[in-house]
Amino acid sequence: MTLNKFFEVKARYYGNPSKSEEISTVTEDYLVDALSIAEAEALTVKELKPYIKGDFDMLSAKRSNYSEVLFARGLCIRADRRERQVG
Repeated sequence: MTLNKFFEVKARYYGNPSKSEEISTVTEDYLVDALSIAEAEALTVKELKPYIKGDFDMLSAKRSNYSEVLFARGLCIRADRRERQVG
């Protein structure tokens, strides 16, 4: 049986997440599909790196209780990593 491997990560950084000219402090939550908390943190840093223009803090990272994640484009990712189309 595969355990739930979605993690909730909260990060704060100084940068421009919308790729606009305005740079500010941003605090956001992310849902990350990873094998461990360390991997979830590493993936978050990798994805945010292009937007970070200064300080970066990983505020929290914890295992989530989600069993499935549904996306607007009709894709469902289950905790056991199986994908299926929905809708």
